[in-house]
Amino acid sequence: EFLQADSRFEVLVRKETTAQELLDLAKDFDFLIIRSATKLGAREFEALPQLKGVVRAGVGIDNVDLESAKKYGTYNNDR
Repeated sequence: EFLQADSRFEVLVRKETTAQELLDLAKDFDFLIIRSATKLGAREFEALPQLKGVVRAGVGIDNVDLESAKKYGTYNNDR
């Protein structure tokens, strides 16, 4: 809700989204906030080259292919 209240962000909330719908919807997104049902693999990272980051709401990151995220510039663990 706090992101939706901030005019700097355009927020789209979806409860159920197929893999193809995700690609169609997120083609202009800079960031995704996902839950466990959303899987991000090589196909998704390749199709979303503008993606700067992914936030995993909940526990675990087994639904995110970190190697693909690194390859496509979305993941950087350097601090």
